[in-house]
Amino acid sequence: MRAPLGDLARLAALFRIGVFLAWIKSTGRDPAEQCGTRADNMEVVMNQHVAVKKFSHVKPSDTQFKEGGLRDFFLYRDLGIADATGGQVICHLVKANPDLPPETGTGWHQHICEFQIVIMTKGWAKFMYEDKVTLVEAGDVVHQRPGITHYLFDYSKDMEYLEIVSPADFKTVDVEPLCEVAPPTPWT
Repeated sequence: MRAPLGDLARLAALFRIGVFLAWIKSTGRDPAEQCGTRADNMEVVMNQHVAVKKFSHVKPSDTQFKEGGLRDFFLYRDLGIADATGGQVICHLVKANPDLPPETGTGWHQHICEFQIVIMTKGWAKFMYEDKVTLVEAGDVVHQRPGITHYLFDYSKDMEYLEIVSPADFKTVDVEPLCEVAPPTPWT
């Protein structure tokens, strides 16, 4: 007899949790300490989620840029994808807050996620990806592998990018600096 899809989805989720717990155990460290560790070697298995059946269509007038996201010097515009996918993916526009020019940037951090891309739609931003300076300009697409240590340290006043991350409730963990970072360019 075939199990209902809901039961299969629950079994798949339990399997993913088991794989994650096995990975934690294989490190020989306390699971509570795992949040602060580098995840560069973490293998991520994608496309193991339940089916999404909700349709979503968001027009520019449906949502506005708002404060209150991860960084106070950025403004965020929710595109409704987290709701449409049941929290499997978040898709939002992020732009420079014109009232808060760059002072220190994001600081060194990692995102605990399965997938993340940044599509620069306007302006530019300078990132440190590990020990490498990367200029990301309008039209550029960056895949940030899970757990990569990075730092957005400079950006233009008109900077705007589309960010897509899975899961929607991904975590951000501050980490120790990997190297010195240049100061931001003052806005004129």
